Amino acid sequence: MRIVFVTFATLVSCVFTQPQLHLLSDEYIEHLNSKNLPWKAGRNFDKDTPLSHIKGLLGLKHKETPLNLETVYHEDNGEELPKEFDARKQWSKCESIREIRDQSGCGSCWAVSSASAMSDRVCIHSDQKSQLRISAADILECCKTCGEGCNGGYIDEAFYYWNDLGVVSGGEFNTTDVSIYIEIKFIL
Repeated sequence: MRIVFVTFATLVSCVFTQPQLHLLSDEYIEHLNSKNLPWKAGRNFDKDTPLSHIKGLLGLKHKETPLNLETVYHEDNGEELPKEFDARKQWSKCESIREIRDQSGCGSCWAVSSASAMSDRVCIHSDQKSQLRISAADILECCKTCGEGCNGGYIDEAFYYWNDLGVVSGGEFNTTDVSIYIEIKFIL
């Protein structure tokens, strides 16, 4: 999902360099591939797909009032930052970091990306021992404060939901290699 969003954002930004080409045309795909980008463009939608449908898949909502988060300051320890960082190499045993989840025809990127990040955090925190997948479907369907399901939602609310109530496990549709695990914190 993360790559799909980045790819789509890149495609939209490239539209301005060739405004005469339609976003879903073969010529546009060829134009992108001629740019020697680190990825190869391909066809994910029919040429006749309305752009309104594609926009509907971008379901992240933004709140009008900013979050009231604590500001954290870090001391500069003098170390130089690496020129590159690849989480797949840093946490090579965390299978979830390589995984690209499918949101299908639903504006659920907010739930899918949240569940993906949560799964990554579980693996990293377990010293790469736990391969548990957090369920995007649970966040999408059960978190009533998170948003409007396939019509968009809020990533921060998904993380509050996970922290406050817990989220069931579950991977992609039709997967069978995910254990059933529920972590719920009861508020008395």
